[in-house]
Amino acid sequence: MAENKTIKKVVILKYPLNQVGATRLALPVFAKELAVQNQRESLVLWVEAPVFEGGHNGATGSRDYWSLMTGQPFDLPAKAEFVGTAQFSGGSFVVHVYGGK
Repeated sequence: MAENKTIKKVVILKYPLNQVGATRLALPVFAKELAVQNQRESLVLWVEAPVFEGGHNGATGSRDYWSLMTGQPFDLPAKAEFVGTAQFSGGSFVVHVYGGK
């Protein structure tokens, strides 16, 4: 069996999100969502993006994210998919993040 010697160059990028409501971000088109978490009481999204020849991450495109509190009714677009949950204030404030391309 031949060994695959292809090397995948990636970089992890971090973006702040609004704790409640909508956030629009300009992300690399090929970015893959990895996690959403509380970092020092701020809601943060981490993505993996490819590194292309010359060190750039490719073209960017806008992506929308929606942060919802537990129990909060909210109209989400059909394209929205669950990204993750983050807890704040020792778990007394919890948000759930959805994203869509």
